Amino acid sequence: MMYPKKEGFMVTRDEVIEVLKHVTDPEVGRDIVEMGMVRTIEVKENEIECEIILTTPACPAKNKIESDVKNILNQKFGEKYKINVIVGSDVRKAPDNPIYRASGARIINLDNIEKIRNIIAVYSCKGGVGKTTVAVNLSIALAKYGARVGLLDLDLHGPNVPTMLGLIGQPKVKDLKIIPPEIYGVKVFSPGLLIDRSFPIMWRGPIQTVAVKQLFEDILWGEIDYLVLDLPPGTGDIHITLSQNIPISGMVMVSTPQLLAIIDTIKGVNMFEKMGVPTIGIILNMSYYLCPHCSRKIHIFPKVNIDDYSEGQKIDILGELPLDPKIAELSDRGIPIVIEDEENYISKLFADISSKVASNLSTISIKKS
Repeated sequence: MMYPKKEGFMVTRDEVIEVLKHVTDPEVGRDIVEMGMVRTIEVKENEIECEIILTTPACPAKNKIESDVKNILNQKFGEKYKINVIVGSDVRKAPDNPIYRASGARIINLDNIEKIRNIIAVYSCKGGVGKTTVAVNLSIALAKYGARVGLLDLDLHGPNVPTMLGLIGQPKVKDLKIIPPEIYGVKVFSPGLLIDRSFPIMWRGPIQTVAVKQLFEDILWGEIDYLVLDLPPGTGDIHITLSQNIPISGMVMVSTPQLLAIIDTIKGVNMFEKMGVPTIGIILNMSYYLCPHCSRKIHIFPKVNIDDYSEGQKIDILGELPLDPKIAELSDRGIPIVIEDEENYISKLFADISSKVASNLSTISIKKS
């Protein structure tokens, strides 16, 4: 149905809103008006201007939503009005999960993280699966989309983030609070910046809990859209402390594709789900080797079907990353692959994965709100 412009009359804002209710976010399945994505509508003499605000700058459906809005407005009003659609983004703060809200005796003061909108924990129950490599490149990929990103290294026994980013020297301090250094558009802090990296960190459980408390209370993050946590492997004191004290928005699991690693990963999923922390999805790292001569994918580890072992829980596969010596070489040099070679297919995989992480997190947040 067309809305003809009658002599002396203009299309109203309400009429435009009714039309926009037919545009849906394909990731969530709800219309953009219901989701509060229509920020402003201005009807001028010969122009309709509409501002659409996405839930994340990394939205994979950005082009489709923008195209759908333009098409439907042109279809309804294009004969009489020029259509101008402006698309921006505003990352929303994730709602606290019910179990976290109900937690009584918290030991961590959250004043320094109250301006952080989403906390993403990158985790693997098994060590040696490339979790830190994923956390570093994921953080930078999110920042490349225009998000404000922080990266906190919580792998206290093996804080390797500084090495992978080429960070050296102790951070600045202001009013007894640490100012995290910024590199590649990401604010970063790691205990590795405070110690001699050649010496092992030997802390018992209670000391680890105190260290985690200090890391959240003593760092000035400022305004952050996504704070990425690089967690240690296992199911120990750090994980329990975080779940009970920190409003984690969601978990990104990292695993290699073979059975034993997947079984351990499912254990980690179940642990965090019991603590009320949702799973954003899983990244299968070192899934295959790409032959440099014929470009054929060679699966080094036997791949299993995750659904067969997830006890009915649907776990979204965010992406599959190859085993590639270039990633290791660049990590050792302190230059993440998403920085050194943006056109590399692995960098593009990280871009796609980061977009899915942001999109899935938005979906989780919307469903919980």
